Amino acid sequence: MEENTENYTEISGEEFKAILRGEKLEYVTVDSSRFPPQTFININNLKVKQPIYIDTELLNFDLKFTSGFFEEINFTEVFYKDEYEDVAEIMSDELKKPKIRNYKKARAIEIEGGTFNSLNIYSGFFEYFFIKGGIFGLFHIEECLFEGKFNINNGTFQDILISGGKFQDIWVLEGSIEDFFLTNGVFRNIQFGDYYIEEIPLKTNRIILTGGTCDNISFDGLESKEYIRLSGTTVFNSCKLRYGKYKYIMVEELKSENISIWLSDKMFIDTIGFNLPKAKNISIYGGYVWNTLNVLQFIRVNINNGILIKIDDIYIHRIIFDNCVNAGNIIFSGVKSKKLEGISPTLKIHNSDLGKTTFIDCDFEGMELDFKSSKITEVFLAGTKMPKDITTDDNEQKRLGYGQLKKIYDNRGDTVTANEYFAREMNVLYDQTKWSDVPFWKNPIKWLWRFSREKINLFFNKISSNHGTSWGRALWVTVGFAGFFYWLYCLSLSIYPAFPTWDKWENFGEYMSYFIEFINPFHKADYIAESLGLNSKINGWTRFIDGGSRIINSYFIYQLIQAFRKHRRGS
Repeated sequence: MEENTENYTEISGEEFKAILRGEKLEYVTVDSSRFPPQTFININNLKVKQPIYIDTELLNFDLKFTSGFFEEINFTEVFYKDEYEDVAEIMSDELKKPKIRNYKKARAIEIEGGTFNSLNIYSGFFEYFFIKGGIFGLFHIEECLFEGKFNINNGTFQDILISGGKFQDIWVLEGSIEDFFLTNGVFRNIQFGDYYIEEIPLKTNRIILTGGTCDNISFDGLESKEYIRLSGTTVFNSCKLRYGKYKYIMVEELKSENISIWLSDKMFIDTIGFNLPKAKNISIYGGYVWNTLNVLQFIRVNINNGILIKIDDIYIHRIIFDNCVNAGNIIFSGVKSKKLEGISPTLKIHNSDLGKTTFIDCDFEGMELDFKSSKITEVFLAGTKMPKDITTDDNEQKRLGYGQLKKIYDNRGDTVTANEYFAREMNVLYDQTKWSDVPFWKNPIKWLWRFSREKINLFFNKISSNHGTSWGRALWVTVGFAGFFYWLYCLSLSIYPAFPTWDKWENFGEYMSYFIEFINPFHKADYIAESLGLNSKINGWTRFIDGGSRIINSYFIYQLIQAFRKHRRGS
């Protein structure tokens, strides 16, 4: 990370210590604009390649870095020798030992510029710590006490690691950070970004919170190119996200009273994932702008009893439940599907138990349902349209999905929609059932002997009224089959009502006037022939056709009545 340092004065570590002790007055500056006036050591245009160790107990003045190059700076009170090879490990071991630290004077540190390959705070007592610029490799805080604020107002960082210490407020407002790790420490407030800056002020790759305790955490203006992982940190009050651009937010074992994600007009999130969430209340709110979330996923997650997750008023392209067990409460309210980049929106439920998941005023009708080996019967729907089609290739999984959707609507008393899913379930069963388990071309007799009675039942239910859901289809099928049999019946009497000529329309009309009587399954066998004066032409074929039509017509009329009564009370 070494920059162009030709104009810098290179000094040794010992010379730098003399500067810190205030022995070189050219570096001592008094800022009279403050009250009381602040005396500090202004370090600029220096180059130090040796490791530097600073004990804040021995500092006589505050420090300000304005420019320079520094290979390694360590704030520590632990005894050290220059010949130690693993100074960081020795310091870490020493700090783990029980020790009472009586800090005498808090010191202020300001960094306005410079290059720091490694900046480590192993211990120290600070009035405040401001970073307003500079280039940093590793910035590591292991243990310290901050009396005032810790601010990063700008700068370029490769890694920031906070593994201990007591802080008031940490404000990471602007700059560029490759990776930010927080594994331990006590904090009052942590803030990333600045909501009131129009352009996103803070750029990061990854932010990982795995430990420590904090009153509040807020993400108010940053761009995360890879992910933010909320895991293990205890947040006593709330964790809020309301401004920024995020590729992936992972909500894991973050212990918090409230986690709120506000998808405002200044908020863009590609994916939100849940894995072992421990927050009591988690809310994702789209607000009046109806923002769009690409993916909301619950993968390999157990949602414990007492946890409430609420998603309100947003468009979602894909919702994924994969190996998810919900023992808490998940509420979707006003959520709608949205197609992105020509890809159909999807609701994926694999190997999951959705438990008490509630959908209120949601519209998923445009989604494809990818269903596999899951339990959704406890789901509650209110004013919600679920996906019509299950896209899973496995017909057994389709039947399981449609059957459970039917039960959901049955439980809420919506028999019409329940019957629609029942029809889909039966159509899948029809596709599953074979006409016979023996190919016809191999053995026609055995094929007929093993002919599936279940298949023929499903076939007639499907073509008649689509399993009781379409009385219009039932009406036309009834008229069509009755017309076909009436045509055969007339042919058996040597009359041809299907082929009228211009001069025989009157005869055709007379023959067709008996069609309604023919549809009536209770008509007398010889009534039509007698009325037409054709008793002499009644033969065995006529009686056979008439008898067969009675059976077929009765079946289709029954299906018509059943379909017409689909709005009846009860399921």
